[in-house]
Amino acid sequence: MLKAPESGALSDRDIASNMLAQAQAMEANAKAMIAEAAKMKKDAEKMDPTVKRPSVKVSAIGETVAADEAPKARRTRGPNKVKTA
Repeated sequence: MLKAPESGALSDRDIASNMLAQAQAMEANAKAMIAEAAKMKKDAEKMDPTVKRPSVKVSAIGETVAADEAPKARRTRGPNKVKTA
């Protein structure tokens, strides 16, 4: 946790330096998690070769979703018609 000194507030440099350190730590954690996921996939395939990986799609905002869970386009009936009496 970043603490302000007794004499005043944190400088922009202190805050930016802390943000960079946090980003680098997050990046290292993400790389470690991806490596662990790849290892788990290989272990699962070795354990039972008949188990298949689901196909994966990446959404427009960068989220990864299984292809069978990907949102499908909804069909519409078109504009509402005006009812006359």
